[in-house]
Amino acid sequence: MAAPKIILNNQDVTTPLLQPMRGTLLIADYKSDSDLDSFFDQLPTIVEKIILLNCPEGLLVPTDDRIILSLNNSKIIDPFDFFVCIFDNITVDWCMFLNTNEYFDCRYRDFKKLADVDKSVFFHIIDRSEASLYYKLGDNDDADTARKEIRMINHNRVNKTDIESRHSDVWTNGGTIHILLLRTIELKNIDINLFSIPISLEEIYPVAGRFENVGFIHDEKVPSLIRNKVDIIIEHLSNRQKRYSPGLYTGDAGPILVFALYYLQTKDSTVLKKINEEIDFLQTILSDTSADSFCSGLAGYGWLICFLRDKEIIDVDDSYFEPLDEILKERLIGYCNKAQFDQMHEGISIARYFLKRGATVEVELVLDALNMHKETLHDEIKWQRWQYAASAMQYDFGLAHGMAGIMHFLTKCYEAGIRQTLCSELLYGIRSFYQHNIQEYSFSNVFYTAGVLVEKYEPSLERRGKTRFGWCYGDPGVLSAHYFAARTLNDEKWMAEIVKQMETIVSNRDMERLLVKDACFCHGSSSLAHMFSRMYLHTGKPIFQETALYWLKVTLIMGRNISMSPTGYIFLIDSKTNEWGHDDSLLEGISGVAASLISASSYKHMDWDEAMMLS
Repeated sequence: MAAPKIILNNQDVTTPLLQPMRGTLLIADYKSDSDLDSFFDQLPTIVEKIILLNCPEGLLVPTDDRIILSLNNSKIIDPFDFFVCIFDNITVDWCMFLNTNEYFDCRYRDFKKLADVDKSVFFHIIDRSEASLYYKLGDNDDADTARKEIRMINHNRVNKTDIESRHSDVWTNGGTIHILLLRTIELKNIDINLFSIPISLEEIYPVAGRFENVGFIHDEKVPSLIRNKVDIIIEHLSNRQKRYSPGLYTGDAGPILVFALYYLQTKDSTVLKKINEEIDFLQTILSDTSADSFCSGLAGYGWLICFLRDKEIIDVDDSYFEPLDEILKERLIGYCNKAQFDQMHEGISIARYFLKRGATVEVELVLDALNMHKETLHDEIKWQRWQYAASAMQYDFGLAHGMAGIMHFLTKCYEAGIRQTLCSELLYGIRSFYQHNIQEYSFSNVFYTAGVLVEKYEPSLERRGKTRFGWCYGDPGVLSAHYFAARTLNDEKWMAEIVKQMETIVSNRDMERLLVKDACFCHGSSSLAHMFSRMYLHTGKPIFQETALYWLKVTLIMGRNISMSPTGYIFLIDSKTNEWGHDDSLLEGISGVAASLISASSYKHMDWDEAMMLS
């Protein structure tokens, strides 16, 4: 396997960064008009090697044998992110990030809401094997006015006394240079499974400025990192602020599903008790719930209860479902009469609950309605859907709301032996719709666009529409639905076509272009790891395993934002305002991340993803 590469600002910095070294490395971030001569004159003798970041073009850097790398500022690199990027590939006895900029916004501010915070020293566990020590060097005890800080990442929990006694000679520079100081560094063996392709910071995480840490993760570290991160998420979800919603995707049913997966894996009796407590709580709010959908209402809750019963986690009989059945059947009929089939919010979303219940009569109501309202053109079959952003009807290609989701529902009906002839006819009609609209991949890096307005539609192989790369929209979700249908129908030719397309898209790793902004299941990295894991399990092809591992590592990396979230994960709440925040939900928050991580650690418990239309 070829050695990994590290590319920064189009410079190959692999050799200077990964050379064998042991000693003290200082990473200095050049600031405008900094006096480098004075800077180098003041360097203490403990500094043995120097990396200088963000130098402007044409800057005359003083001659110094200790300089191993000087990077220009064609793209600003945060020194802390830079450090973490190489941190996983070196052995560090201790290190510290010293920021002496007088305008520094102290990180303590993120923890002010915690009543037990010691504003001089703050510990926060990272991955249960490391500790992050915050130690304020300023004279003022008020953290908001602190102007100097040490952040230490250590494996041996070096304490405050050690820092004071051993490192009192640490140099500071009047607020103009950011310093990252590492002591006792030596190279790990980098030839073990890391990545076989060139890697750049931008490729790993293009918006690293929103997060504290980016880095490379060795393969052998992944299982322990998953276990530690899942434990942290489970602890947080156990004490979360409830949403008072029974919804599976967006409400309190989502965390219960995660507890169930965790219990199936660990048999932890305290988690089983937590599951029952959470269900008891949801039962108290069901009568006040008007939402009916799989996403945010009664249908998703009902599906969860069926899942828990099937897994013998809870014991309920059919009478438990009778009130749900009565309400949801009435709503289902209304959606069918209006030809509203959305699989998250409308007719199919409720039918997914009845399908899980084995309620054939109710499922057939939707099948009949789909058949009645289908549109045919040549051999293709499709349905219209209202597109709110455009205020117009469209043909939707996505899994979350479009034809791929309808395909999944029909496949589940076929699998259950319900109206198989009709289901097969509709499935192949949908397949023809996609075949008539496949795009030239070399032009757009997308096989299928997100949607086409009805008034502008005509079958075209030359369409060049764009979309994201995710579960909700984009090729991974769409192709997953196609493969599930082809596999259920035992259509080897169709399966081979999908495998070829999936092999094509695995090279997509430009996260900025793919619109992979966070780790959520809906449109983030965790679902990509899960979907490619599924493809590996079905096909045994190593390329899918490697791709799944790549997105799994990205997901773990995104969970290192310790200072902004108790779990390390923050999510893009509003793309228009660039608002980020914490989210506990299954669809767009840490519950979905946890479910994906649990599946990655044990393929035995992957069938929960039926809830996400992936099985």
